[in-house]
Amino acid sequence: MAVTIKDIAKMAGVSRSTVSRVLNNSGYVNENTKNKVLSVINELNYTPSAIAKSLSTNKTNTIGVIVPEIDNPFFGEMIKGISSLAAEEELNILLCDTNESAEKELKALDVLLQQRIEGIIITPCLAEDNRNREKLLEIHKMGIPLVLTDGHIKYSGLNGVS
Repeated sequence: MAVTIKDIAKMAGVSRSTVSRVLNNSGYVNENTKNKVLSVINELNYTPSAIAKSLSTNKTNTIGVIVPEIDNPFFGEMIKGISSLAAEEELNILLCDTNESAEKELKALDVLLQQRIEGIIITPCLAEDNRNREKLLEIHKMGIPLVLTDGHIKYSGLNGVS
């Protein structure tokens, strides 16, 4: 079973908010108390839950990347570059491969939205029925940063790199 802030607080003899302040390095905590909490954290090999943190901060520090062919060397290089820059900004990447399927792309967009991603980089499919374009416009209207890649983006009216 995973160790929680509640467990650390109990072992250190402090409140959960004190543990939270130590973990987030925010607010005042007496140096002795801070050391006691850090000692318990080390003893229990505590790792903060990204899910719990995202619930309290409403930020996931995760961006979504959607490509049509993960095995295409072009997209491999693109992912490598995105990954490098994301690491510099302490962002995680959630990678989706659509295999050039409009249906898989719509599903990937829904999954990314459910994961509360901070932004999306996508090489969109050219769907016949425009549902994908409408979904991208909907995401744009939600205020989620969206960057389209590849040649056909110039007709979308959205930000992109080609």
